[in-house]
Amino acid sequence: YNRWLRSLTAREDIRCSVEDGCRGFSLCFQPQVGADSRRIIGAETLLRWQNSKGRMVAPMEFIRILEETKTIVPVGRWIFEQALRVCKEWRQRIPNFHMSVNMSYEQIKDLSFLEFVEDCLRRHDMPADSVVLELTESKIVSDMKFVNAQFDAFRLHGIKIAMDDFGTGCSSLAMFKNLSCDIVKIDRAFVKQILWSDFDRRIVDYTVELCHSMGMKVCIEGVETQAEYDLLAKTCKVD
Repeated sequence: YNRWLRSLTAREDIRCSVEDGCRGFSLCFQPQVGADSRRIIGAETLLRWQNSKGRMVAPMEFIRILEETKTIVPVGRWIFEQALRVCKEWRQRIPNFHMSVNMSYEQIKDLSFLEFVEDCLRRHDMPADSVVLELTESKIVSDMKFVNAQFDAFRLHGIKIAMDDFGTGCSSLAMFKNLSCDIVKIDRAFVKQILWSDFDRRIVDYTVELCHSMGMKVCIEGVETQAEYDLLAKTCKVD
C-alpha cells in the first residue's frame, strides 16, 4: 500500500512539475573524453528531479513514471533545448563539442519530434552534428522497421544516433544487427573489472573491432581510473 501511495504521489508531483515549466528538473553532464587526444570532446546529458518536498528522487524511479504517463515527451523537449543551450556555451571553448541526449521510445513515436529538433537547432544557430540522440536498447520494441525509419530521418539531417548500454540486454547482437546507428556505447558493466577480467577485456576488444569494421564509433562508459583509461586506449583503440 505504501509503495502504491508513494507512486501515486510521485505521479501527481511530476504532473505539477511538468505543467509548471519542468520545475524541479535539472541537468547534470557526464564528460566524454577522446582516447587519443585525452581531451573532452562531448558530454552526456543526465536528468535529475527534486520533488515538491525538496527530496532528490532516483532516476530509475521517476523516469519510469515519466515514460508510463507519457510526460517524457514534454520533458524530453525541455531536456533537448536546455542541453543545446549548454552545448552552445561550451562550443565557444571546444569548437567540435557535442551533446548526447537520451531519447525515449515515446519520443520516437512522436512524429513531430524531428521538426522540433530541427527548429531548436535553427533557433539556437547550432549545427546538426552538435547533437547525438541515444536510445537504450532495452526500450526498443519489435517494430524495428518503424524505429529505423525514424532514425534514418534524423540521420539524413545530420543528427547522429547512438545505441546506449550495449551488452546488458538479452538481444544486444540482434539490436546491433538490426538497428541503424552511428555510435555504440558499451555499458560500464564491462569496465568495472576489466583490469583483472580477461573475459570482459576480450568482449570489449572484439566489440570495438566489430563496430569499427562497420564504420561505427564506440563510446565506453564508466572509465574512472587512469589504469582503466590506459588499458582501453591502448588495447581497444577506442574513439
